[in-house]
Amino acid sequence: RFQENDGQKRVKYSRNKQNMLGLVTKLEDAENLAEVTAWKASQSEMGEKDAKKPKKEGDTEELKPVITLPAILDRFAAADDSISFRGATATKTCRLATMPRYLLVQVQRYYLDEKWVPNKLDCKVPMPDTLNLENLRGKGLQPG
Repeated sequence: RFQENDGQKRVKYSRNKQNMLGLVTKLEDAENLAEVTAWKASQSEMGEKDAKKPKKEGDTEELKPVITLPAILDRFAAADDSISFRGATATKTCRLATMPRYLLVQVQRYYLDEKWVPNKLDCKVPMPDTLNLENLRGKGLQPG
C-alpha cells in the first residue's frame, strides 16, 4: 500500500503473487551489537599481526551478531516514509493478502557496501520452530 503524505492523500494498492517472503537483514537489528562492536575494537587494538596467526584450540571464536527473526519481521512490517510516489512523498506498507499453503522465508544477508561491492552479513539468525505471521496479514481496503 502506498499513501501520499501530502496533498490529496491518494492511495495505491498493488499485489504480487509469490510464495517466497524475502526479508532484508540489517546489522542495526542485532541483539548484541554493543558487544560485537566492542569485540571488534579490541581485536583491532591487538593488531593485524595477531589476526594473521593461525587459529589454535584455546583461541576464542569470532563473536557474531545475533539477529532474531521477530526483529527482521518488524523491519519488514514497518512503514517506509521515504518513497517517491506520483511527484510527492508517500508511506509504503507491506502486508500479506492471503497465506499460501507453503511459504518460503528467505533471510537476505547480502548487501552493497559504499563501493557498490556485494558483501554477505556474517551473522547468526536463530530460526524458531513455529512462526506466527498473523500480524502481517492485510486487512483489505483501508479508509483514507
